Amino acid sequence: MTGREKVFVVCGTLLAGAFLAMYVASRPGFHQRYSVARVEAGLRANVQTGMERAEVEAYLDRAGFSHAFIAGNKAQGEIGGSEWALIRNNSRSLVSPGDIQVRFQFDENERLAEYSVKEISARDLERTNANVHRNH
Repeated sequence: MTGREKVFVVCGTLLAGAFLAMYVASRPGFHQRYSVARVEAGLRANVQTGMERAEVEAYLDRAGFSHAFIAGNKAQGEIGGSEWALIRNNSRSLVSPGDIQVRFQFDENERLAEYSVKEISARDLERTNANVHRNH
C-alpha cells in the first residue's frame, strides 16, 4: 500500500468514526440519562397521592416523559385507571438498552392512589405490548 492509500484509509476511518459518534450522540435520551432513583426523587418532590390526574399528566409533560392513560375496565370491576409513563433508552450500555416505566394508579374520582417505578428491558416492553394488544 502506498503512502497516499494509507492516508485515504486513515481519513476514511476517522470520517466513519465521526459519523458513528454523531449517530450515537443523537439517539433520544443520550445526553440525559435517568436512573430509577432519580425518577423516584423527582416523583417524591412533585407528585403526591390524592393529586388529580390532570396534575400528574402536567408534571409528566413538563418532565418530557411520554405517557398514556388506560381507563379501568368497569365490566371487570376495575375502577379509575392507570397512567403509564415511559422514559426510553436509559441504560448506560449500548448493548442492552433499558427503559424506565412508571405506573400511576387512579381511583374512581381520578385521584392518584399510588405509583410504581421500575426499570425494564426491551424484552419486557415487547411482552407488555403483546399483552396489552391481546387484552384490548
